[in-house]
Amino acid sequence: PPPGPRLRGIATINGMAVAQMVLKLSLIKAVEAEARHGVAVYPSGSLLNHSCMPSANRLPYRSCLVVRASRDLSPGTELHCTYVDVRAPVHARCAELESAWGFECSCFRCVLEERVWAAGAPDVQKAAKSLWGGVGGP
Repeated sequence: PPPGPRLRGIATINGMAVAQMVLKLSLIKAVEAEARHGVAVYPSGSLLNHSCMPSANRLPYRSCLVVRASRDLSPGTELHCTYVDVRAPVHARCAELESAWGFECSCFRCVLEERVWAAGAPDVQKAAKSLWGGVGGP
């Protein structure tokens, strides 16, 4: 029977696209992580919280989830991964987090970028909007 609404909700919020090792024409091994390879839920991986300045990267495979620190960390430091594209502007990241995961990001980076944006002179804001072009603006 098809999965119930509760199970679909769990997979939607906690599911990760499964990665598959592929051999590119350049003969360099690459990793693809796309939903076409499947979606998996890793209970321990689902405990990783979000930050727009992640301290770890996740790479889900069929049988395991690899979590690797993205910088030197002190013992006891909480691992954070990102749920969105960290290259996107703050307003785009926050909008995606709100619509897809139902929370407002209050990580250090978002707070700082919002303050900088709010304090910017009109000419600075105009220049920033033009840089993001088709991405949209606050």
